[in-house]
Amino acid sequence: MARPLRIEFPGAVYHVTSRGNARQKIYRYATVSRIIKAVEEMS
Repeated sequence: MARPLRIEFPGAVYHVTSRGNARQKIYRYATVSRIIKAVEEMS
């Protein structure tokens, strides 16, 4: 069964997460991982 569609509206803030299989990293390059970590720390 699929997840229900997200209700979207202007100005909304969404929390998005992703993981690889067996919690493997989904980013190939370290630069992307550093950017994501920096964004997480700002939250």
